[in-house]
Amino acid sequence: VCVVFTVSLVLRLHEGLNCNYFLQHAGEVYGEKSILATEARELQSRLFSLSDDRDKSLAVIEEICQTLKLRLDVAEQERIKAEQEKLEKDEIAQKSLVEQENIMDKVVQESKMLQQEAEENSKLREFLMERGRLVDMLQGEISVICEDVLGLKERIDGRMPLSSSLSSSHILSSLASSTSSRTNTSSGKLPCSVESSENPGTLSEEILKTEQLVSSTESSDQLVVLEADHKAISDDDWEYFDGEVELSH
Repeated sequence: VCVVFTVSLVLRLHEGLNCNYFLQHAGEVYGEKSILATEARELQSRLFSLSDDRDKSLAVIEEICQTLKLRLDVAEQERIKAEQEKLEKDEIAQKSLVEQENIMDKVVQESKMLQQEAEENSKLREFLMERGRLVDMLQGEISVICEDVLGLKERIDGRMPLSSSLSSSHILSSLASSTSSRTNTSSGKLPCSVESSENPGTLSEEILKTEQLVSSTESSDQLVVLEADHKAISDDDWEYFDGEVELSH
């Protein structure tokens, strides 16, 4: 009986100890579960907050994307417009450059033409000066010849002796020298030859008649020379002068 009682006491004591342990362990488990639930709620709250922040950030990002897209469209339009303006300006500049080049070419051509005209004017001036000097010489010679002819006519009309101041040899020498001088000058200056005229002028006819009267006692050779000289004088005096005038024009 005593042993059975002891065993029952031990069993009861063991059961009591197990119950206390169970209760203590259960309290610990429930306490930990409560703590975990609290932490879970905190984590869930943090997750909700993070989700809200994410949504807000996505909205901001979307707004930024829209703004950047608008700015990109505006920038693209401005770029296209700038390229078009640049092409137009380049085209205008190219046209202006071509016009300036054409103007410069015209200026260069006009400058060359003016230079050529200036050279031609200078040559023409020299030509006219030379021909002026030649005309002066011819005029002087013709004046001398006219004076001689008038003197001869006065002497013939007045029946004065011809040997006092003028002789046929003097006339021949003066005519020959003037003819030779004009022939040399024309051959050196004129670009074209001067043909002799078939009909001499009135002045040459008077000279020829007068000389024939004066030199009636001379030889036939001198008469031939005199006639040839008179024709050369008439032709060289007038046709040469006419040719010079035509050349100057």
